[in-house]
Amino acid sequence: MKRIAVLLVAACSSAPPPSFGTTPITTATSTACGVSFDVYSAPDPLVRGPSSIELVATSATPPGLSIAMVPFMPAMGHGAATIPTITDEGGGVFVATDVVMAMPGTWQLRTTISGACSDAIVIDVEVQ
Repeated sequence: MKRIAVLLVAACSSAPPPSFGTTPITTATSTACGVSFDVYSAPDPLVRGPSSIELVATSATPPGLSIAMVPFMPAMGHGAATIPTITDEGGGVFVATDVVMAMPGTWQLRTTISGACSDAIVIDVEVQ
């Protein structure tokens, strides 16, 4: 009896980057840090479930900023079950992935900026 060995090779790849809309869904300003962001979403428009949020600085950003984000639904008085992962893409661009908003309605993206300056801003978004 002949034995045949089969070798399976899986390609190493990461998930494709999110496809953000071309028009910001809103803007957000940190007065304390002196920076404004255009806010984009993928998908656009936002629907319940996992999504990604992109913050693009429209003004100079202080060096060394870190951003954290917590989705919160004020009408229901609770946040999301997962905490998004934020990636600093450089050049004032920050991408939040695993932003899970499980219900349609108004959500707040409670965003904390730290590093060279500190601030907390609330970004209101609508989920369909």
